Amino acid sequence: MLLPRRILVQEQAFEQILRSEGKKLDILYSGSCDEKRVRTRFFFFLQRQKTKHLLFLIGEAILLPISGLAALLPGPNVFFGVLALLMITHWQALRGINQLSKKDYVFIPTQLLKEWEQAILTKTEKAYSRILKKMAEEYHMDNIQKILWK
Repeated sequence: MLLPRRILVQEQAFEQILRSEGKKLDILYSGSCDEKRVRTRFFFFLQRQKTKHLLFLIGEAILLPISGLAALLPGPNVFFGVLALLMITHWQALRGINQLSKKDYVFIPTQLLKEWEQAILTKTEKAYSRILKKMAEEYHMDNIQKILWK
């Protein structure tokens, strides 16, 4: 995929909301802030993501006819294909964000995320790999270091 790993995983997570069953959704957080503040920040995060995806879709829709002109060039129309793929990704993510905003959330504080947050604040890079390895095992995520640690 053309998107960086961190962004791609986020887009896929938004898209997976469309396939999720049930009305409740568990969201893990570090527990260093109170739940009311986390709920507020999550609401604004969703609004920011919704706006960002709408702007991307508008920009891509404007570029779509221009990329169609590349069909006159010999060979496959890579510009149109890439743009279409990005539009599909952003559209599915936007649909997932809209569905996510209608669900009920259960915010669950976890010790691993608190350890990660503390390691980031104190800048102890020696602990990063150990904490990320524990996170990968507990949350069943491959290559989590590519998402959380550049």
